[in-house]
Amino acid sequence: MIETIRFRDVSKIYSLKSGDVTALDHVSLSIEEGEFIAIMDSSGSGKSTLLNMMGCLDTPTYGEVFINGQNIGELSDDDLTILRRRHLVSSSSSSFLFRFSRQSRTSDSHSSLMAAQMSAQIGA
Repeated sequence: MIETIRFRDVSKIYSLKSGDVTALDHVSLSIEEGEFIAIMDSSGSGKSTLLNMMGCLDTPTYGEVFINGQNIGELSDDDLTILRRRHLVSSSSSSFLFRFSRQSRTSDSHSSLMAAQMSAQIGA
């Protein structure tokens, strides 16, 4: 299988007045084409930060994130936009992840998942 997303020893640290906050701490993972994953953990554990990096909306403080073999930390904003368009939005083989809060009703979550699946099938 083809590796589409790879995190290599990724850390993300936000500097705040009250002190540094480590959102991701040395994360390494690999997601291959066609794999379906779920990211679940408690509030404040870094899920959104991880998703933002997968969506090329943020870059790591340390480490490397590769989308289809391209290191997102080495790309310009324009190149990141092109990468998002080509590999995260328009491709029928790629679908971005949908987030649900704990308060979502099961039927709402099911409907959203079905819409995401249909969108991927028609290449929207």
